[in-house]
Formats: sequence, C-alpha cells, structure tokens
Amino acid sequence: MASLLRTGYQLVATLRAWRPGQAGNVYDLQDGFYLPFAGFKGIARPGPNFYVYKHPDVPILSPPGSR
Repeated sequence: MASLLRTGYQLVATLRAWRPGQAGNVYDLQDGFYLPFAGFKGIARPGPNFYVYKHPDVPILSPPGSR
C-alpha cells in the first residue's frame, strides 16, 4: 500500500476516531467497533481512523444534484 501511495497520491482528508499512540487505552483486538474497554483517552467516536487519498490525475466530481 505504501508503495502505491508514493506514486503521486495526496492525502485529502483524515477522519479520526482516536489518536494513535494515546497511552492508557486498552483495546480488544477482536472488537470490530474499535472502542477501548479501558482508558477512553482521546476517543472521538467508535471505529477506525480513515485516511482519504486522491491521485492528481483523477478529477474530483461534484455530488449528483449539486450543480
């Protein structure tokens, strides 16, 4: 994945559920909701962090009906 991103992709959005490296949170690795069962430090919402990338050769399209 990292080699693909080095081909020109640009990070356009980060949707954070939690801060990586935040000490004190204890996770169950089999929990699909990614919500700690101890700690709750730096948690904005359940779930994983998402990173959205765009390749510069692909245009960003407007949502349907927004024109």
